[in-house]
Amino acid sequence: MKQLKEWFAMLPEPIRTEAMWVKLNRGVTLETDFASIEDAIDRSFDWILNGGYGRWRAIHLNAIAGLYDTAPEPTLPTVAETIKILMDAAKREGYEVVINLNEKAA
Repeated sequence: MKQLKEWFAMLPEPIRTEAMWVKLNRGVTLETDFASIEDAIDRSFDWILNGGYGRWRAIHLNAIAGLYDTAPEPTLPTVAETIKILMDAAKREGYEVVINLNEKAA
């Protein structure tokens, strides 16, 4: 048994970051224990509301096939990847997202 956050940490980027921001099912937290990564992906959140059934089904099948059995090398998502993940999550929740970026400082 591992906590949900430990199973999600085994996913490759950008799936890992997206998984950490999904809207979890009622009664589930990042500290909830699951027996396997497949179980964690299957039972912790609604696939349709969090990016689409087909996408998470493919990730779930990859987990069943053992593609996520070892934790990937730690990497950080790029700023652009993080912004996109957060924007997508906010839009799914019904928020209007507006980003205003100024020119890069010299």
